[in-house]
Amino acid sequence: MNVKCTAVLMFVFYVLLPAGSAPLPGQAPPAAAADQAALAPAVQGKIIDWVCEELNANYVFPDLAAKMEKHVRKQFKAGAYRKNKSTADFLSALTRDLFSVCKDAHLRVSFNANPPPPDSASDGEKEKARLEQLEKDRSENFYFRQCERIEGNVGYLRFDKFADARQGGATAVAAMNFLAHCDALIIDLRFNGGGSGTMIQLLLSYFFDEPVHYNSMTIRNRNVTEQNWTSAHVQGPKMAALDLYVLTSDYTFSAAEEFTYDLKNLNRATIVGATTGGGAHPEEFHYLRGLQVELKVPHGRSFNPKTGLDWEGTGIEPDVKTAKEKALDVAHTLALKNLYLKAPAQQKEKRKWDWQYREARFNPLAVDAGVLKSYAGRYGPLRVDWADGRLLLFEPGQNQPKMMCPLSDSLFVIDGISHIRAQFEKDDNGAVTALLGIMADGKRQRLAKSQ
Repeated sequence: MNVKCTAVLMFVFYVLLPAGSAPLPGQAPPAAAADQAALAPAVQGKIIDWVCEELNANYVFPDLAAKMEKHVRKQFKAGAYRKNKSTADFLSALTRDLFSVCKDAHLRVSFNANPPPPDSASDGEKEKARLEQLEKDRSENFYFRQCERIEGNVGYLRFDKFADARQGGATAVAAMNFLAHCDALIIDLRFNGGGSGTMIQLLLSYFFDEPVHYNSMTIRNRNVTEQNWTSAHVQGPKMAALDLYVLTSDYTFSAAEEFTYDLKNLNRATIVGATTGGGAHPEEFHYLRGLQVELKVPHGRSFNPKTGLDWEGTGIEPDVKTAKEKALDVAHTLALKNLYLKAPAQQKEKRKWDWQYREARFNPLAVDAGVLKSYAGRYGPLRVDWADGRLLLFEPGQNQPKMMCPLSDSLFVIDGISHIRAQFEKDDNGAVTALLGIMADGKRQRLAKSQ
């Protein structure tokens, strides 16, 4: 996936939450060992002064910034932070108090022993920091985890961060070109906490023939509103007619949510999974360097051109709600069903075969236990057993059985063998007489029941 490409640029940037489990709203991440000493009240006061100054100058809603300042100063005056035993405790308590007013999941005050170089740093120092970050991103393959073609010519793409397209664009382009000839595409954002808006634009541009206005952003401290559009040109084929599915969870956050929200409101994708985390405000970082305190300030807000709204505090409701762990199976089955329903006559049977195989495995028909038990027995070299409410097929020389999943009372798919159906035959008295193997190409093989 190391194909050269021209990165697509945007004006708006999102920043990913720290790697690992995302902190709960209002909760600071674990602090470094150097930050364990308790802060004197005077130092706490200095930090509060600085935080309030930055919020009043930059926070997206000035009225809420003033309310946050009033609340934390009241808490400080009342001695609410004297019980904090470390810097981490104090900053976590301060974050919770700020969050209690604004409910903004992007806002956080935390300890950071390794902030980026200040503006006054030399060009060499800044370049060193940039190259270190680039090397980290490269070592993570710019957070692209899986790119593959799965059953039924459906593409599957998982990436866990929206890397800056100026660095990760070539990897994204290579992934999209690999998937270009699939008939449907599943994009997995269940483990994606956000990242850069440049990657949003790059990826969205593959799904629309013509430029589309997908989002607007107002930045308070610059007093500007910027429109975001897809690009007319991408490297490789576009996928404007491709069936598209996006997987979400409660971890899906920030830029990953914008990507989801944009596609949903443009009626371009089906969202499958759980409601997302609810963080819509882009943010910037500020540092109190002498005390190694970092403040993440939401300084803008989104306006969807269709709804005029964003997803801040509410998250994005999926079109098909299901548990995080089941989302891929549900989306894959749905993709195959939709491909079958719209397939031309010459492809209809093949598409139906693909869909029914997954449908039976993940949404098996309920069949009476007595009927299933009646199928147990030997059929030529094969043995069928009934156990724990399921039919199991044993092949010669194999100790591990294959599960038989019902499509009807008598027709089954065999887990792991997508090109064969198993049909049980009965005589006029209802006794099971044979097992019929039906091949995808129409061929059949009959095995009489011997016991």
